[in-house]
Amino acid sequence: MKTLLWIAFLQSTVAGRVESVSAIADPGKRIVELQKLLTPAASEVERTLIARQMFRASVEARQPEAIIQYGEALLAEGSADVSVLANMAIAFGDQWRNLDTAWAYVKDAGRGESDPELVLEAKGWILCRMGRSREGEPLLRQSLRLRRTESVLFHLAEVLGHSPEAEDLRRQAADLWIESLRPRFQNEPISDFTLQPLDGRPIRLSDFKGKVIMLHFWATWCGPCRRELPAIAEAYRKYKAQGFEVLAITAEDAADVAEYLRDKPLPFPTVLDGRMEATYGVEGYPATIFIDRSGRIRLRHGEFTRPFELHAIVEDLLQK
Repeated sequence: MKTLLWIAFLQSTVAGRVESVSAIADPGKRIVELQKLLTPAASEVERTLIARQMFRASVEARQPEAIIQYGEALLAEGSADVSVLANMAIAFGDQWRNLDTAWAYVKDAGRGESDPELVLEAKGWILCRMGRSREGEPLLRQSLRLRRTESVLFHLAEVLGHSPEAEDLRRQAADLWIESLRPRFQNEPISDFTLQPLDGRPIRLSDFKGKVIMLHFWATWCGPCRRELPAIAEAYRKYKAQGFEVLAITAEDAADVAEYLRDKPLPFPTVLDGRMEATYGVEGYPATIFIDRSGRIRLRHGEFTRPFELHAIVEDLLQK
C-alpha cells in the first residue's frame, strides 16, 4: 500500500512540474524544459504525459520534425488520438515526404468524431501533395469555413500558387500568426555589447540605435539553420533600407565558419562569440532575439518554418 502511495506521489509531483512548464508561453522554450523532465527514472505514464505536452508544443511551434518525432512516440505507446494523427499527416505534407504514411494517418484520423476541421485540412493537404488538388482544394476550403486558422490559410494559399487570392490568404495567415505571438512579446532592457565579426571592425549594439535588430544564433552543422539562412538573407535585403539589421552569432571554430561562408556567403555580419548564448539563455539552434528601435528585447523565437513568419515579425517591429 505504501509503495502504491509513493508511486502516486511521485507521479503527481511530475504532473505538477509538467503543468508548471506547460504554462510557459514560448513553445520552443516549453519543449526544452519538458525534455529535462524525460529522465531515465520517468515512468511510462509520466513519459506519455510529457510526450503529449511536447507534441502539443511542437504543433504550436509549427515544427514538422518535432511533430513527427513526438507523434510517433505517442503512436508507439498506443495513445495517439485524432489530433495526433492529423497533425502528423500535415507535418509529413509540409516536408513533402512519406505521403503514403501520411495518407494512412489521415484515414485513421477520419474514423474518429473529433476535430472534423483538422481532419479535413489534413486530408485536403495530403491529397494536394499527392497531385490530387482537384479533390484536395475543396476539402481545404471546407476546413477554412469551419475554422479559420493560420495553418489552413497557409496550406490553401500554397495550393493556389501566386494568384491574387493566394496572396490575400497569405496576408491573412501572417496577420493571424503575428497576433498569436502577442502574448510572447516582451519589453526587456538589453545592455550594450561589443562583438567581433569574422571580417571587419568590432560592432557595438549601440551602432544600430533606432533600428530593428535580429540576433540570430546558428551553427553550420544545424540543418534547420542552414535551411532558414537564405530566407533570413532575403528578408535582410528586403528590409535593410527600412532599418532592419541582422547579426549572425555562432560559437563555432572560425575556420569551420569561414569554410561554410565561402560557399554560402551571407549579406550581414557573422560574429564568433561563445558567451552570448549563456548571457541570453540560448539552449538550442536556431534561436533568434529581436530588438526593437528603442533598444529593448521584444521577442525570442526558434525556427521559422513558413516563409511569411520572419517577414511578419520584421514588418510589425518596423512599424513601431
